[in-house]
Amino acid sequence: MLLVWAQALMLPLDVANNHFYPSSGGINMKVFWAVVYMSALGMITVLLPYAMLFYETDEDKTMCKRLLTALCYLAIALVVVCILLFVSWAFLRYADIPATTVTVSYDVGKLSSDSSNISQTAVGFVSIFRLKLLLP
Repeated sequence: MLLVWAQALMLPLDVANNHFYPSSGGINMKVFWAVVYMSALGMITVLLPYAMLFYETDEDKTMCKRLLTALCYLAIALVVVCILLFVSWAFLRYADIPATTVTVSYDVGKLSSDSSNISQTAVGFVSIFRLKLLLP
């Protein structure tokens, strides 16, 4: 619950930090944002699944065996998810999005005291954008 509140209250903190300390910055908010989001990622991907897997282990086993069983199940689940994400990224990283622009003529108005108006026309074209996800 703390991470939910932290994410919700980060935006007003960031605005107040930039408002009161425009030149020096006060708190380094880029680092603060990264810490909050990485903490949430760790909770969602490791701690919560591990707690659920530990809860589902056999209570008749010793504590050490229960901890190791949950850790093995978590490792297997993380490996499967990472393989699925990598394969999806390798084959589905491009998206073809058709886009159409429209030609519009408009009157800019008078530039000087004489009565000459300048008319400009935007050029229309149809293209397909190819988006590519680049990861470091």
